[in-house]
Amino acid sequence: MALLEAAAHVFAESGFEAASTRDIVTAAGLQQGALYHYYPGGKPELAEHVVELGFHMYAAPGSEPTHPNGLYLQMVVDASIALGYRTPRDKFAQAAARLATDQDQRTFGVLWNAYIPRVTAILQQSSEHGELLQGVRPAETAITWVEAFVGADLRYRKRLAEMPEAISRLNQTIVRGIATPETLVLLDASVERGALLYELEEEARVASDSTETVA
Repeated sequence: MALLEAAAHVFAESGFEAASTRDIVTAAGLQQGALYHYYPGGKPELAEHVVELGFHMYAAPGSEPTHPNGLYLQMVVDASIALGYRTPRDKFAQAAARLATDQDQRTFGVLWNAYIPRVTAILQQSSEHGELLQGVRPAETAITWVEAFVGADLRYRKRLAEMPEAISRLNQTIVRGIATPETLVLLDASVERGALLYELEEEARVASDSTETVA
């Protein structure tokens, strides 16, 4: 894990091209050969693993809503604000965002390629449960929502502390255009919701790490 954490920090700060394998192994306190022992594909393979860890999606299609409001649309809002809140606090998320928008790398596009189908599936569930206005198209809405998130991430990359509030505003703007009035009054698109989800994710991660350590 030390190697992955070091890679996340170096990729987040320097990007793929400027990040050297020497910088990564030095930051991890390892020898140069350790990287290729764990990642025979070298820096590109390591970058792909960092992106995979950085783009955890809080809400997955097919699961049931966890918010007391019981809304499927809340699941999309949660996925967005959870990542928006996590990004300023997590080098994996920062590195993943930077690597996924580098058009010269294999990791380019991972964010939208992974999220759009999942968001589409959840919005379809939302539509089937009567949460969306008539005429709202889940697939087109998912593309717009994810593309808007990517744009906000790029804009606030140098001002990460402002990102949670920006994503909260983005989510509120989108849901006002797609949700029924009955759904809209129940949705929670606040920054505080992102903070709660972050806290729950961290508690789950610590519990998972503890279980693995005992095992």
